[in-house]
This record gives sequence, structure tokens and C-alpha cells, in this order.
Amino acid sequence: MPVLPERVGRHPGSGLVIAPRPTRLAATVLTAIGIADALHLLYDAGKKVASG
Repeated sequence: MPVLPERVGRHPGSGLVIAPRPTRLAATVLTAIGIADALHLLYDAGKKVASG
């Protein structure tokens, strides 16, 4: 089923629907790195709170 442009344009992630595979891969990798960084920051903050 083809994706209709008028429906794709309304969705926040619409760019990834029609983006080429390397772009989607890069976006996925960067998202994973960002999530990992956030988790590391939360972990470090938790260690500081726990140690007093």
C-alpha cells in the first residue's frame, strides 16, 4: 500500500518514513547513543545521591 503524502506530512516522524535506509540507520544509531548518554548521566547522579 503506498504512503499518501498528505498523511505522511502530518506525522512528527514523517521524515523517517520516506528517508533512505542510511538516513534511518544513522538516526537510529544517534538515538541509541543519546539514550545511552542520558542513562549514564542518570546513573552517575544516582550514585552521587546515594553516596551522600
